[in-house]
Amino acid sequence: MGVSVSALVDKLRARQSLSLDEYEALIASRTPQLSDELAEHAREVCEAVYGNAVFVRGLIELSNYCDNNCLYCGIRRDSMACERYRLSLEDVLDCVDLQHCIGQYNEGVRNAPRKVQARQILGIPESSTRPSSAR
Repeated sequence: MGVSVSALVDKLRARQSLSLDEYEALIASRTPQLSDELAEHAREVCEAVYGNAVFVRGLIELSNYCDNNCLYCGIRRDSMACERYRLSLEDVLDCVDLQHCIGQYNEGVRNAPRKVQARQILGIPESSTRPSSAR
């Protein structure tokens, strides 16, 4: 790729994105000065979008049972060091209620990587768009 580093930086500033090859070229050309320049630009973009506000996101983890066995992970399939759990639909709804009581409206629901889907864990039929017991 014959594009200069400064041209890549300019393109990144203008479009907020590069191609994979362009990112690779930028990383390969990295210097402390370039890293500082890109970090400063990232701070400027962040401040322009979010200001100095703090955003809290609550994540409801349905289960810590996992089919994967990633060596770095504390909830990996073969780990005996963690206490396993699986939330019921009622538990999830209680978590959502609590989050709303404290003003948290950006919750996400996720499950450790499993072949079993969240609907199966919570006993929600595939045809249902919302649990009938949702409050």
